[in-house]
Amino acid sequence: MSTPLQISIPTRLFGQKLRAAVESAATMGVAGVQFDLRHEFTADMLSDSGCRQLSVMLSEHSLRTSSCEFPLRKPLTEQHGLEERMHALFGAIESTAKLKSRLLCFPIGHLPPSAEGAEHELLVELLNDLARKGDHVGVSLAILPQGESTDVLASVLSEVHTGQVGLNLDAAAIASSKQSPTEVVARFHDRVLLVRVRDAVRELSGSVSEVPVGRGEVEWAELLAVLGEANFAGWYVVDRTEGSDPQGDASRAISYLHNVAFG
Repeated sequence: MSTPLQISIPTRLFGQKLRAAVESAATMGVAGVQFDLRHEFTADMLSDSGCRQLSVMLSEHSLRTSSCEFPLRKPLTEQHGLEERMHALFGAIESTAKLKSRLLCFPIGHLPPSAEGAEHELLVELLNDLARKGDHVGVSLAILPQGESTDVLASVLSEVHTGQVGLNLDAAAIASSKQSPTEVVARFHDRVLLVRVRDAVRELSGSVSEVPVGRGEVEWAELLAVLGEANFAGWYVVDRTEGSDPQGDASRAISYLHNVAFG
């Protein structure tokens, strides 16, 4: 692989206020940062002047906004609170555009059990509504699904026609669900919008534990090679949601990725 990887890190990883988190990210050797729109921003910070100030701060540190994320507390299709959830996502799409990012990541919960039925139809309808909004402001949607059926996922994606909806490829989640990340990339190579860099192991009991990148079940050399063959030119977002030293683990993961990619 001869093209440098575009590596980003979530600012939430530092557990600091946004300005301090951006400054910390700048010391990690990354090209971009990912913002958590639900937990890191106030209305004032998303005003025109607030966005300009943030843009200047990023420029001073030679950083870009790789993507934004909007964690959901409930599955996208959960009926309770659905209207409020969609309203919040519409707002997140607008905020992503204001922050000069073209990518919003969010989980959708478990996939429907089949490519037919009311649950499947509702998911497709909601994603089309969100994609339409994203297309209007120039934002693509990277969804993080749960479930083992790539056939159902393919069906859902094929029925969204109003804008770009693709995958936030979480290698750890895929590997821990007994799937092969490389096979997922091979099938959805034109739908991978972002790679979430995590690793995990599955215990004999069936439980899954997140571990530092390179110590789990993800075959990173193979995955990077397949992504390269697919001409993936998007962001690799190095994340850590468990462990006592998330920043240190993220720093080591960045070095590990470079070593695997360039030997």
